[in-house]
Amino acid sequence: MTARLAAMRNLGEKSAAWLAEVGIKTPEELADVGAVEAYARVKAARPREASLVMLWALYGALNDMHFAAVPPEVKDMLKDMLRQRPA
Repeated sequence: MTARLAAMRNLGEKSAAWLAEVGIKTPEELADVGAVEAYARVKAARPREASLVMLWALYGALNDMHFAAVPPEVKDMLKDMLRQRPA
């Protein structure tokens, strides 16, 4: 099931496995949850391994863009959304 996640742009087997660990197993589930919530879940489960690059990668996967092409203003917006997320 995670193979479809791993096939998304910017994601691979490791990212897909981490997402599956937090209950996100399909591209549709990732889209429903969103990049910020998905990242927050993975970061909580794997605080040392997950970096903000994963947040950019998740956003890029959902928007079919390379993680390095995520504009700075979008990165700032994502970080703000992460900070405003209920604890």
